[in-house]
Amino acid sequence: MRDARFRRASLPTALAQAQHLASQSRFDDFLVNCRQIIDRCSDDPETLLSVGTLLLNFGYLTRARECFERVRVLVPNDSRPVVNLANVAREAGEHGESRRLYGVMARCWSGCRIIRSSAAMRW
Repeated sequence: MRDARFRRASLPTALAQAQHLASQSRFDDFLVNCRQIIDRCSDDPETLLSVGTLLLNFGYLTRARECFERVRVLVPNDSRPVVNLANVAREAGEHGESRRLYGVMARCWSGCRIIRSSAAMRW
C-alpha cells in the first residue's frame, strides 16, 4: 500500500470533498480530486470502489469503469466490481454487456432476487 497515512487520515475527507465539489458543479476540481485519490491509493480496492461509485454517480462512466476494472485485478474473486461494471455498462447503453455481467452475478448469487431480476431485464 503506497501511502497508508494518506488513507487513514485524509481519505474520508478527500472523498467528502470530491462529492461536495461535484454537488456544486465544480467538475474539473472534482476530477482532479478523484485522480489524486486514485493515484495515492491505486492498490486499495475499498478506495477504488468508493471513488468509482462516486464517479459513476456523477456520470463519469469511463473513469468509473477504470476503477472497477482495477479492483477486479486486485481482488479477482470480489463480486462488487462486477455489479458496478454491470451498472456502468447499463448507464453507457451497453445493454448486452450489462445483461452478460448481471448474468454472471445471477449465477454467483442465485439466491439474490435483485440480481436475478436485473439479469432478466430487457432494455
